Amino acid sequence: MSPAGDENADRPFAWRPIALRVLFFGGLALCISLVLRELPREQTLVFRVERTVTELDASWTREGHGEPLGGVKLTFRERAPRHVRHQFSSPNGDYSLAIRLRGERGDPETTYSRRVTLTGDETVVPLLPE
Repeated sequence: MSPAGDENADRPFAWRPIALRVLFFGGLALCISLVLRELPREQTLVFRVERTVTELDASWTREGHGEPLGGVKLTFRERAPRHVRHQFSSPNGDYSLAIRLRGERGDPETTYSRRVTLTGDETVVPLLPE
């Protein structure tokens, strides 16, 4: 007859299946979170224009990447509204924006470089006269 404390002696490695499940599901959760972070999301840039503009040209490049992921060229018949909204799909993260504004004939062309963090919300980009 065995002492009462020896009941678990037949199963010295009973913790292994539990540890393996925890490790598997923890790794699976980590992989899913990494994939979800890279999925494109709806992004909105709001260009706050403080001068008369007839054309707005912008491109966005994700930090660490060499080529722009996208861009937009908007032409306005008379002048741009004060808040120009543009929606596109891209992963969240840090981006560099290259923006060019053209005014009416005779107005100088203005270029801007801005760094923004896209989070799926509206991102306001002020374009003040220089």
